[in-house]
Amino acid sequence: MKNREYLHIILIVFVAVGLVSVTFAINSPGDPEENKPFVVSEIPEIDREGHVDYRTATFGVWCFWSPEARVGVVEGVIRTRVGYQEVQGSTRDETGIRREVIQVDYNPEKISSTELYDMIYQTGQIRELHPLGEFVLSGRYNQKHHLGNHEEISDGYQELYPDLDDFINSTAATRINGFLAGFGTLDSTEDLEGLGLTERGRQEVYEVWKSRKR
Repeated sequence: MKNREYLHIILIVFVAVGLVSVTFAINSPGDPEENKPFVVSEIPEIDREGHVDYRTATFGVWCFWSPEARVGVVEGVIRTRVGYQEVQGSTRDETGIRREVIQVDYNPEKISSTELYDMIYQTGQIRELHPLGEFVLSGRYNQKHHLGNHEEISDGYQELYPDLDDFINSTAATRINGFLAGFGTLDSTEDLEGLGLTERGRQEVYEVWKSRKR
């Protein structure tokens, strides 16, 4: 009888130890690195710069995702936005014919509209649309599309800029969108400083860029 009691006690101890181990595993914080954010909690340095003298260029494209990313990494480009414009005089239906377009705000002292056109032309997406009607902004899904495909990074920028206009106008988000598509040149993660990324975020963007660079 005593042997059975001892075995019973030992069994209870083993079960108790097992439950404690499972509970600890569930509540364990895991790898501290995995809990670190990708984006800092303050406005990126590049977005604190003032832009008084800038120009806006509009380009008709077959698909705006790639062109927006291509020019987004260029020095002198301040921000990009994508949307649609109606081809004036079109009578296909009541709403006419709408084409995808990209608008670029840029510093004319650093880049020209002709250079921007050439860059977009190289993506194979440029199209001639004349004359064009009023610009209609596309929804959040299409704005900075490549950034949006990386949810954890994108969420960080959208927490900084919950208002869609502020998100679109972020030069930092514009740059990161382009790098995540493989455009531009990065020598190291240090080239991503000032764009609002943490050390973990810079490493992630750099690794993605390396795997997709064009």
